[in-house]
Amino acid sequence: MKDLRSNLIGRGVHLAFSRNYLIESNQMDFHLHKTNRSRKLYKEWWDASRQYRIIWTCEVQGVKLPPHYFALVKIRFPNGREMWDFVGKRGSYRTSKRPKQQCEEHHRLWSRAIEAKTATALRGLFPRAPQGIPVWAAKRAPNLLERTT
Repeated sequence: MKDLRSNLIGRGVHLAFSRNYLIESNQMDFHLHKTNRSRKLYKEWWDASRQYRIIWTCEVQGVKLPPHYFALVKIRFPNGREMWDFVGKRGSYRTSKRPKQQCEEHHRLWSRAIEAKTATALRGLFPRAPQGIPVWAAKRAPNLLERTT
């Protein structure tokens, strides 16, 4: 049991135990990331791979707003440039639960895209060709963007 546990934890798999049964959890864990900004106005949570982040803020450019969250993913364009882009909708969320769900759904979608064998299967996942792909997906499947066009 210890060997199985250490092997799975080494691969980044999250474990939960229920009545001596080992349950593998696919949920993403986000941890508070230290920033130079005031924690009263701005917070960031990053996942373990540092490819997804959730931002909480209650001000934008000095203007006080109701607290809101954003979900972001690091993407790579075909020319090699990397930047942060929104996950799901290009706007804010009121609670912390929804951006986390959007990050998990986005990760599952791109995992299915990596496993897709044909361009037709990829077109079924993406109605429009994506402009960029997540950095973690580009590392696993470097020619994925060419297959979607």
